[in-house]
Amino acid sequence: MARIVLTSDTIVAQSLLRLTNSIIATKQQCDRLKAVCDQITNNGIQRGNLETSADAAFPVGTGAAIYDGIAQIQTALNGLSATVSAIDRGV
Repeated sequence: MARIVLTSDTIVAQSLLRLTNSIIATKQQCDRLKAVCDQITNNGIQRGNLETSADAAFPVGTGAAIYDGIAQIQTALNGLSATVSAIDRGV
């Protein structure tokens, strides 16, 4: 996608820039969370460890579903990255 430079101070442009910053921050937070979960689960091989680890302590039987959900969120945020990078001012 070509670079989109928003120069106006309209409410819509400002709102879009705030949303862009929120998506970037959320993606970074998700990447960090997924990295921790990967450490606990041996890169998703032992997803049940999220139930027994003191760092997670998810209810019994939910480790796999939660791990998979985090991975799905990360995939969706990765998809948004191309769109966001066209708008991002880096501030």
